[in-house]
Amino acid sequence: MVGRPGIAPPVGTTSAVKEREMDGRRKPQRRKHKPVALGPRFNKDAAKERSKDIVNDVSVFDDTVLTPYLRLGTCRYFVIKSFSEANVHKSVKYGVWTSTDTINMTLDMAFKSDLACIRPILLFFSVCGSKHFCGIARMTSAVNFDLNFGLWEKQKYEGYFRVEWLVLKDVPNHVLMKVQLNQKSFPRACDGDEVAYNEVWCKMIIAFAQRT
Repeated sequence: MVGRPGIAPPVGTTSAVKEREMDGRRKPQRRKHKPVALGPRFNKDAAKERSKDIVNDVSVFDDTVLTPYLRLGTCRYFVIKSFSEANVHKSVKYGVWTSTDTINMTLDMAFKSDLACIRPILLFFSVCGSKHFCGIARMTSAVNFDLNFGLWEKQKYEGYFRVEWLVLKDVPNHVLMKVQLNQKSFPRACDGDEVAYNEVWCKMIIAFAQRT
């Protein structure tokens, strides 16, 4: 049966059957995926290694990385107090940190004058009100005062510098109460205070290394 021009052949006709068979043989066209533009990373290598929720996976940090710093008598150590735990998480993820202008200038001068490759600068981190220290990071660059990191919880800090996190674990303040720093217990140290090279820094590092 031949259909009229302009009129679809009725169901069951030869033309309709062939048309349905052809439709069944057609392969679905694959959609072309558009490339996704990834945001910039401050430390690409570190970002790849830490892409799996590094903040909750402290097993990626090996305490043996602290061993060399127990033998280096020329290290310098500073206390970092943060008002935001979220900012510490971002520091771990992106490998950067910043502070007030005064503290940034102090750390910048220490880094430039002491050649951090020879005299490593370690930072002991604590979040205000948390009642514990949460990790140790190494300062790996001078402060860049011309650029700002745009992911801080509050955009009130200018400039940033790069850090490499060595240890991420909680050490309660009561463990460190006997460690004295400038006639006060270590947990009461202020943001930006420098830890002298004596038994204080050694006790601090040992406390982090031994804490499970």
